[in-house]
Amino acid sequence: MDIDRELEKLIEKYNIDRHYPAYRESKRACEFLHGWIQKLADEKEKFLFISMDEYVLRLINIWGSKASNMSGLYISNVKELEIHEEEIKGKKLYVAAMTGTIEILHWLWRHGYHAESVYDILENEGIYVQMEFYRFFCPIKDAEELDLYFRLEESLGRNPDGLTMTLLEYHYQKKRLEHAAEERDKKRIREKLFFLAVCMRNFVEVERLLNGMKKADDFREFWDEVCALFQFIKEFLHTRRQEDIVVYWLDALAYKDAHKMDYLKEKADHSVFFHRAYTTTPWTVTTCMAMFCRKLDVDDLGYREKQIGPDNSALFRDIEAHGYDIHVLGGIFVEIFEPENCDNTIRYYDVCAEVLWKMLAHMTRDEGRKCVYMPKVSIEIHTPAYSVRKDKFDSGNIPDPQLEEVDAQLRFYDGLLGDGVKRIYMSDHGYSWMHTVNRPHIVFQVYCPEWSGRETDKIFSLLDFDKILHQMMEGEEIEDSLWDREFAPLQSVDIYNKDFLAYVFQNKSGVEDYMAYKGMVMKEKCYIYYKSGAEVLVSLSDMAKDIPIALHADRSERERQECEKFRKIVGEFPKELETDEKFKYSRYMSLASENVNKTVEKLMSLLNDKFAEYPDNSIALRMGGNHSYHLYAMLSAGNKKKICGIIDRNADCVCGRAGLPVVSDVNDLENRPEAIVLSSYLNLNMLKEEARQQYASWEVIDIYEYMREHGYDLNTNFWCGIDSDWDVGFPI
Repeated sequence: MDIDRELEKLIEKYNIDRHYPAYRESKRACEFLHGWIQKLADEKEKFLFISMDEYVLRLINIWGSKASNMSGLYISNVKELEIHEEEIKGKKLYVAAMTGTIEILHWLWRHGYHAESVYDILENEGIYVQMEFYRFFCPIKDAEELDLYFRLEESLGRNPDGLTMTLLEYHYQKKRLEHAAEERDKKRIREKLFFLAVCMRNFVEVERLLNGMKKADDFREFWDEVCALFQFIKEFLHTRRQEDIVVYWLDALAYKDAHKMDYLKEKADHSVFFHRAYTTTPWTVTTCMAMFCRKLDVDDLGYREKQIGPDNSALFRDIEAHGYDIHVLGGIFVEIFEPENCDNTIRYYDVCAEVLWKMLAHMTRDEGRKCVYMPKVSIEIHTPAYSVRKDKFDSGNIPDPQLEEVDAQLRFYDGLLGDGVKRIYMSDHGYSWMHTVNRPHIVFQVYCPEWSGRETDKIFSLLDFDKILHQMMEGEEIEDSLWDREFAPLQSVDIYNKDFLAYVFQNKSGVEDYMAYKGMVMKEKCYIYYKSGAEVLVSLSDMAKDIPIALHADRSERERQECEKFRKIVGEFPKELETDEKFKYSRYMSLASENVNKTVEKLMSLLNDKFAEYPDNSIALRMGGNHSYHLYAMLSAGNKKKICGIIDRNADCVCGRAGLPVVSDVNDLENRPEAIVLSSYLNLNMLKEEARQQYASWEVIDIYEYMREHGYDLNTNFWCGIDSDWDVGFPI
């Protein structure tokens, strides 16, 4: 049974899409073009799709399953075609954008090329669309007033057009409902929200909306039939798919947030819960390589692997040997798994509910072999942390509404599977950015209805994922001794994406975050060794507190000996990281890193000289975020004694988590300071004004003014160096 088609029939039967008349034509257009492009992939001719819409080109690439006879050319204006004539020659040309179609066609025709528009091809099939074929509503344009997350995505070189489209329309309609005055407006907007929630397959939200709708008999009748469809799905799966295994890939769900997932806690009665599970690298693709191919990103040059399949994955062969198929569902998975193993209709940031619905659609169609399904949940708990429950981008920790949203979707969709289906609930890294050592600590929970719940403190690495899955396919309970390790390896290559690095160079961020590293998590400590030569050694208690990575000025003799020992264990970096063409842009970061580290060393020498003038317990740091923690970490052991506390309204600030006393009022400090240090570049103007009004009785030290007086004019956080440090010729 095709449950997607059944749902679409119900939408048409009850006219649920009444406020979006373009929906059905858009659906037809996508279905036709998907099939048409797949047929082109089987032909010998070479095809070039030209577009002013990057999303269309990505969509065509996915639909064609990355066929070698198809390529895309993105242009921002027609004149750019002049520099691409060599690329255009000898190919069959299609214009694949609503924007600029006429201008592009006329330029091509005038220069002697034959070209067609995909929109003309659609019209030959009787499909007429008034906007981009994949849209059924007018797009929301990026604007500061909307307070959306677009700017981050665009700055990283990703075009958000087409990604999370329905979710953004949902956000817009929520705002309209919030400000609607007339009842007829409210009724229409609620009906639009209802349909959009159905489009996203978010039936938890659908039911919530229905409960708030008045005089909506047709919508209630629609819901009754949808519930009957759920009952069919449940009965079908309970009788036919109970040997399946589902691996829920909950992208960026940190271990420290697992306790907030009520549904996962309920499943613990029949689960093995791993308290010390760690990823190998904080990136999805390379994590897949570790899980399926047992290849580390650095030591095994895992970054070179392009595809995962029977040829390079013992786990893949083991899955087949046990009579299982494997089906992965996630936008990024189409890059690394063979087309027959993944759903190429899932976009990069499809919402959780839509991904899980598509898994059910495959389950209800697949009546043959048992299967390992791996759906990837991303947008709600990974940047941009966005869902129907939340309207703004949040760059900090995952907000609770997002966790509640994923938990609710897992409860709903998991409830349709049947108790016999074994499950793994896992993440590939925590939510924190790379400057925190908490990022490798992940959620890993293995569920089987026949097991008794238990917890394990043994160190587990995703390198041993194959052993867990093997035992599940064998029908055995998890045997801890098969994967018990002294430490879990951590490593990652240099960031090499040009667009990403351009963003870093433009914003002059901390350099270590983007450099290759190797390390390990042990029972009590975490050690990280950067290619730049920097080292980090922290306790796991600091990891649990999510304290940022900072380079410490002084180490005890014991810590120096430990670092030397651990450095030998993790080993040197392979020469390929210096010679591989893949890292040609990373080398600019290495040059910048050398410059920045030299500058920071001089800056810290200046600050240590300044602090040495003061007695112990005589300096307070104003604000307790990353800036103050970096400053404190870089002080000499003697100068650390000069700090009597932190002035910050947030008792749980970074410095507070590191054990420094935090007060909201300077007068509450146990030792009255002689001086107050302003350390935050981002908030410097606010801090200066505050100091002028409140700290007249104290000496105020503006570290950025102090550095300027000594010849260092900084335009960013002090640990990121000066502008000239970044002037290494990067081709921005």
